[in-house]
Amino acid sequence: HGYNNENVFKAIKKFCERNDAYLLINGRQKSPIPPYIKGDKTVTDVSFYPADILKYLSVADVCFNYWSNVVTECIPMNVSNICISPEIDDIFVENHRASPNYSVFKHVLGTCPDLFDYDGVTRKMSIPEIISDLPDMDINEFAINPVKQAEWVRKFLTSSDGLCSERIVTEIEKLINQ
Repeated sequence: HGYNNENVFKAIKKFCERNDAYLLINGRQKSPIPPYIKGDKTVTDVSFYPADILKYLSVADVCFNYWSNVVTECIPMNVSNICISPEIDDIFVENHRASPNYSVFKHVLGTCPDLFDYDGVTRKMSIPEIISDLPDMDINEFAINPVKQAEWVRKFLTSSDGLCSERIVTEIEKLINQ
């Protein structure tokens, strides 16, 4: 079928070319950029805070990622999020399914499936959809809907009491101690 990362990238590149969009590839030190991935510019985010990704999002229209928490930065910054969504069991190969990360990931997706798939702000697309459909899509199909954006922000980012990290750590500890 050719459902692999290289073909996903080729589809994104075709989408950008079709829409006359600048393609910035932002890598991270922990996950080097494969040599076949080349955009108009390729960078590696080495900053701690503020992360370079925030600068890049300030001029972006769309952000493509694989199940990334960057969705929580994209949406408030008016950047549409496209979550490339392989099946979770395909990400965590069998010998890694015992890891706490797998449990946390399954829990988040089980309790908040619309975190990554919320009409008008973030769209989940399977690898086959990315490869077959994305190259022919118009970038305007991913425009942020301000009403939906406000709903999403209220639903997922409402609390600004300064205790968000504490709540996240508490939830992770609960999952690990199950």
